Amino acid sequence: MMLPTGLLTFLEKVLLKTEAGELAWLFDAEGDDVSVGTPEFSMTVRHDFNRNLEANQFMVFYRGGMDQQAHRFVTNDSAEGDYLLLQRLFNAAQATSTVFPF
Repeated sequence: MMLPTGLLTFLEKVLLKTEAGELAWLFDAEGDDVSVGTPEFSMTVRHDFNRNLEANQFMVFYRGGMDQQAHRFVTNDSAEGDYLLLQRLFNAAQATSTVFPF
């Protein structure tokens, strides 16, 4: 499952802002998801295992703009580049809510 080009471009920018410490995410271990909210958008990234496809997948739930309409996007490990980008974002987002001792 390939993600749309516009979303990939946005996710790359979100990743850069996350790694630069500009976005603070919340991590929910029970739901295996991370969430961020800004005045411009809110987004949740959830990791899951799809038993029907027998594949790991990431789901992106996005709300943005004036309409705040919800959009859902899904990719699994068969779309390697998209999956790796979301895996990196998921890990970076978790790190923003983690306190490391040094």
